[in-house]
Amino acid sequence: MKEKVEEHLAKNIKNYLILSLVLIVGVIIGIISVNNLKEEQKCEINDYLSEFTDTIKNNSKIDYSKLLEKSIKENIKIIILIVLIGFSIWGKFAIIGITGYKGFCLGYSISSAIVAFGVGKGILFSATLLFLSQILVLPICFYIAVKSLKTYESLIYDSNDDKVILIGYVISLIISIIIMIISSFIETYLNSNMFMLFARYY
Repeated sequence: MKEKVEEHLAKNIKNYLILSLVLIVGVIIGIISVNNLKEEQKCEINDYLSEFTDTIKNNSKIDYSKLLEKSIKENIKIIILIVLIGFSIWGKFAIIGITGYKGFCLGYSISSAIVAFGVGKGILFSATLLFLSQILVLPICFYIAVKSLKTYESLIYDSNDDKVILIGYVISLIISIIIMIISSFIETYLNSNMFMLFARYY
């Protein structure tokens, strides 16, 4: 297993570096965008996040089943979208665009939290709500994106057995979905409880 992972990374290191760079650029643009907002808009962000944390603090009951269902649906939707995009002529450009947008959203969210709560509390807010849930999601999104693009290219340009290629791809897809579901459990139970624990400090 370890050898296969290392082999996959070695063969696709360029694609992973490009996606990582695009994600970082997206994060930076998101941060810059928040910093360049007018004071009125920053106040709106502050009010929204303050109201959000107050709601959490005043409502100690969490409906884990609904949160888990929503998280699983969202994560599976991401996988399906990447697969559909990956199997298209413009797949590479579209996936780069999605990665950049996801980076922008992360940067915007983190910077907004810092604007609302200050550096220390803002980073804590981002870590409890964003980082832990994304620690598995982002690598899997990168993996399935690269795998989809490579599978598409192999089916179109290579003379290898298409059946073998597709079976390998389906196995990778199933593993990715399982990991995404695990991520949903982490987001639902670990993130939620951590945020409830730290919400009193906001």
